[in-house]
This record gives sequence, C-alpha cells and structure tokens, in this order.
Amino acid sequence: MEHTLTQLPVDWSAQPKGYLTATHDELISKLGQPNGNPGDGKVRSLWNILLDDEVYVSIYDWKQYEKKVEDVTEWNIVFKQQDTKKVTNFIKDKNFNIITWKY
Repeated sequence: MEHTLTQLPVDWSAQPKGYLTATHDELISKLGQPNGNPGDGKVRSLWNILLDDEVYVSIYDWKQYEKKVEDVTEWNIVFKQQDTKKVTNFIKDKNFNIITWKY
C-alpha cells in the first residue's frame, strides 16, 4: 500500500482508534521522518500519512513526558471509522503490532 507523508492537520478532537507498538527508530525507518508537531508540548513526534491518495492517518505520541521520545514504544493512531480495513492492512504491512483497536 502506497503512503505519502502529508501536512494535513490532525483532528485533535477525535479519539484514538487504536494504539500500536514500535520504536521511534522503527517508525522513522518505515514511514520517514516525523512531519508534524502541534507545538503544544503534548506531542513530540507526529506522522500525518495519506494512504492510496484517499485515507488520512495520524500516528503520534501523546503526553508521554516521562520518556525521551526516542524511548516511546506505544503510539496513538487516529483515522476515520470507515477507513479501518485499509488502515489495519497498512499497519500489518509495516509489521507494527496493534495493541488496541476500536471499531
């Protein structure tokens, strides 16, 4: 599945649809450098991703102040409910582990 990093802003009012486990370095190696930061200090690494030119996904740390960002291994993931199947396939294709998935 093709993915592109995009500058689309995250809908911060949306609840995370799930959590995945990966190291910061794994995310960088599979997705590229983080491409967003809201500047409020609550998020330090953020990937805004466009899948197949139609599905928007955001992966980010959230208020994990007790760790250096390089040591974060649990990441929030946000997307629209109707895109669950495509996002699930993308996560599995990248060999990330899904901790919790809300449908």
